[in-house]
Amino acid sequence: MTIAAKLIEKGKIEGKIEGERLLLIRLIERKWGRLQPNIKECLSRINTLEELEGLGERVIISERTEELFRMSKVS
Repeated sequence: MTIAAKLIEKGKIEGKIEGERLLLIRLIERKWGRLQPNIKECLSRINTLEELEGLGERVIISERTEELFRMSKVS
């Protein structure tokens, strides 16, 4: 794989992560209201799609944001 191809692939992955993070923020705000700064900080530290997708799924079953992050690796 060329350097250019690697950079393009890295950019795609970073774009997917940022898109997932933005979707997660929208879901959390839709369910619980305005995002608290500590939650935003937790989300900014997550850098894998798998973790963000897992949090997205937990938004569905969690009743409070505290539960959402208690179940997460990131807190």
